[in-house]
Amino acid sequence: SMNLAEEILSRTAVDPERPAITLLDERGDERETWTRGRLKERSRWWQETFRAVARAGDRIVLCPERSPELAALHLGALACGAVVVPLNPSLSAAERHAVTESAAPALIVTGTDVEQHRASAASPHQIPESTALLLFTSGTTGKPKSVPLTHDNLLANLGALADLWQRSEHDRLLHMLPAHHFHGLVLALYGSLLAGSHIVLMPRFDARGALDAIARYTINVVMGVPTMYARMIEAAREDDDLSGLRLAVSGSAPLGASLWNRFHERFGVPLIERYGLTETGIVTSNPPGAPRGGSVGRPLRDTRVVIDTGGRRLEAAPGRRTPRGEICVSGPAVSAGYGNDPAATAAAYRDGLFHTGDLGYFDEDGYLWIDGRIKELIIVGGSNVVPGEVAAALEDVEGVAEIAVIGIPHEDLGETVAALVVPATAGAGDPQPARTAATGAARRLQGVLEARAEERLAAYKRPRRYAFVREIPRNAMGKIDVAACKHLLQRT
Repeated sequence: SMNLAEEILSRTAVDPERPAITLLDERGDERETWTRGRLKERSRWWQETFRAVARAGDRIVLCPERSPELAALHLGALACGAVVVPLNPSLSAAERHAVTESAAPALIVTGTDVEQHRASAASPHQIPESTALLLFTSGTTGKPKSVPLTHDNLLANLGALADLWQRSEHDRLLHMLPAHHFHGLVLALYGSLLAGSHIVLMPRFDARGALDAIARYTINVVMGVPTMYARMIEAAREDDDLSGLRLAVSGSAPLGASLWNRFHERFGVPLIERYGLTETGIVTSNPPGAPRGGSVGRPLRDTRVVIDTGGRRLEAAPGRRTPRGEICVSGPAVSAGYGNDPAATAAAYRDGLFHTGDLGYFDEDGYLWIDGRIKELIIVGGSNVVPGEVAAALEDVEGVAEIAVIGIPHEDLGETVAALVVPATAGAGDPQPARTAATGAARRLQGVLEARAEERLAAYKRPRRYAFVREIPRNAMGKIDVAACKHLLQRT
């Protein structure tokens, strides 16, 4: 079986003087650049360091600073046969403890300090022999679920995407995502290194800084979450020119047709939305030559995607739109099951398919459209309402920058629909209630939204409450934070 790090390190032997990773400082100036040769040297140094204190299959928790050393640490750990457990640097002490207890690592690396660690309990994991990464997903139960991904899972997924997206050593990627989850770590970091691309690392995301860096460093590939692209539109100046971008990928949270259109109109660049989960890797992507705004594209080669309608399992068929149902997946990138939760594995992996919990359908041309999560259904007096469908009906109203739809408790109906609206004029800032709520402008906008809801939605699907806010609360991955939205509603 192949080792991802060895595949990457064999690339670094070719043309070792070529730049591999450039770190920018807060002003956007070049702080340091590592060549391929230096990256290989440091990776091998870490490999030896880890090999002296860890055995193959041991877990190594990595929480390094954002620098070229981050890549060397990952490659060194993977090359020595260890299982990498990336840790989100913004976790609280309690959250961090929950992950380290569950992962039962041999080593914990923060910054470049290596700390030996022996967990109190024997490791509860049933993970495949060739596991490369152990990623933790925010389980809805509160206990984080661990997802083991093997070297083969990662190589299959990155290979399919490298072909579809035509990734190569001529690419220069602006890395502006967190490097502890699938999008920022696997696609942006590992995928670029595997293709031999040059990575330009921003210390942290800032929309103005990103626009400047794209021009200054002739960046041609970016990967981001929808919020980042929305911020870039807001921060754009007259002379910003992104025509040099050949690939701008969006993922981790729904993009929506309206933001797709706004970005395309402003910059002339079509965002390439793709869809995946920690458990499955990337499942579908829009083809760069024929993207559809609002859709997550077509299944990758070797990946089977079916719509489970409860009675039937339907694959995409030319000329036929499928009914809506749960999206289920199998393929070479899909993990074998959760490492620490047999009950969750049994619930999600059934009949050779992973059940995503996402709802969607295929259109006549085989493009997948997602319109909600099973567990985010709002049930109004026994009728199911999909938040995504309500948001889609209202997001193109003039004067609306962004909209989030959630369910709120209702004595009689169980739940009703509420909408949080960011007016187009709102300045980005704290997610405080906008003081526009009492103004005539907000009242007028609410009137327009109510009329549109009446025209497009059945009565039970229409929002009974509108709240005007400066920002939709989202988590680090750009997903709508439903609990924070509910909290915000109580204050408006």
